[in-house]
Amino acid sequence: VIMIVGLPGAGKSYWVERHYAINTDKKYVVLSTNNIIYKTKNNNCDCYYKIIDRATKCLKIMFDLVPSQK
Repeated sequence: VIMIVGLPGAGKSYWVERHYAINTDKKYVVLSTNNIIYKTKNNNCDCYYKIIDRATKCLKIMFDLVPSQK
């Protein structure tokens, strides 16, 4: 488990992308609000704060479900 926490724009996603590219022999599942927004194709809305709020709530649900997955 690798958990990246930081301020918006601090380079978390950039670090994860680089780490993922360098360590191709390992299998990672990346859970992030950026991925949720990208997958929902909802990143061009006028109210970005609403999108972030929804993505954060979705991520919380994912975190709650992860311990039950093996």
